[in-house]
Amino acid sequence: MVRLGSRAHHSNVQHRRHVLRHVCLITGAAWALRCALSAPTDFVLEPSGLVGRTLVPWAAHSHSVRSKGLPLVYRSRLVRTGLPIDGLLDVSAGNDTSNGAMESIAMKTLLDAVAFVSAGVTGVLLIYVVISFTEYAYHRYVQHLDLNRVRLFQFARQIFGIPAIKSDFHVLHHRETLDDMNIDPLPKEAWPDAYTVTVHRGTTATWLSFIKMSCIVMLPTYPLLCFLGWPGPLAAVAVLAATLLHLMAYNALHPQLHNLPNVSMMQGPPSLVLGDFQNSAFAQYLKTYHVLHHRSNAQRNFNVCCPLIDHLLGTHMEAGLELQDPMTISIPGEKAF
Repeated sequence: MVRLGSRAHHSNVQHRRHVLRHVCLITGAAWALRCALSAPTDFVLEPSGLVGRTLVPWAAHSHSVRSKGLPLVYRSRLVRTGLPIDGLLDVSAGNDTSNGAMESIAMKTLLDAVAFVSAGVTGVLLIYVVISFTEYAYHRYVQHLDLNRVRLFQFARQIFGIPAIKSDFHVLHHRETLDDMNIDPLPKEAWPDAYTVTVHRGTTATWLSFIKMSCIVMLPTYPLLCFLGWPGPLAAVAVLAATLLHLMAYNALHPQLHNLPNVSMMQGPPSLVLGDFQNSAFAQYLKTYHVLHHRSNAQRNFNVCCPLIDHLLGTHMEAGLELQDPMTISIPGEKAF
């Protein structure tokens, strides 16, 4: 084996010494790691006056050999690799020690993989739940004015003088939707002055909707994802991507349900057409789900693309009830809207 000192002695080029030093360090670390993982029986740990205990070749007629024959660069670096160097290592127990180390490494790797997958799956489910709740709450309590019926909000209005929520284009959207889901346009004067009536008749999400919904979803989701171990940038990107995908699905389903054209990039999050999504079985299920919302006098099926909260809060409408008179379908404790 060539000593680092002897190589430096025969070379006057600083660059070569620098390269050789790093090659020795990397080679020594790799050699030590290989010995630790494979646990060969021809290596032992021997005390060294310079660095304590280090790894040296085993002599043919001795259980150990002095480490002074090993170049200093190896002896000074190998002990920093985290190898078990406390005490002499009996060659007869080398295999058992290595097997135990390998089992520990395998178990740690398995636990890390399980934790990684668990955090990923839990995070995705969390994003879905928050988006489903946001979709439900905004659709029911803001667009259909159900917040005005909440007693706590009524009390706050009386104490702080908060005005009641007023109807917007969404209520008008229900008014001009026929039983077959086609649109019978109302006159332009019926729409709010601040709203510009487009070809989609208020059935689509705009880029402003994306910004608002992203902020709302981000507030509870981002800290919870970070708590689960997600890196901050990844959590933020995941929320934005999930919100965008949700609104792209919404813009692919809702306008088409009312026989209106797809949404372009200039109009809002573009309609999701990848893989013929609009004609898939899942899309047909969501369309039927929303038809029941219209035929229940807007008192059931407030979810559109993420039907979860409806099932949890008991506002889900099963297929078949749409044949009843919509005015007879109401939520217990509330008046029909």
